[in-house]
Amino acid sequence: MDVQTKKLHLIEKLLQVEDSDVLERVKALLESEESGQPAFHINGRSISDNALLSRANQANDAIEMGNYKTLLQLNHEAKSWK
Repeated sequence: MDVQTKKLHLIEKLLQVEDSDVLERVKALLESEESGQPAFHINGRSISDNALLSRANQANDAIEMGNYKTLLQLNHEAKSWK
């Protein structure tokens, strides 16, 4: 499928969407593509470069302080959730 056909299919799908939240997430995605945003929150909103770097630095600091769980520990903990 060529790009023009993909665009037309997408337009057809968007015309059927009634949920404004879905449209806002599509809008945010398109705007982030234009601005070069590298990442997104789970809610679809983009994360700024500074926020992403800050989160990465916080994660690195936590690891250096030993504040993390191994996969084995998480698997063991998850068994108690059931």
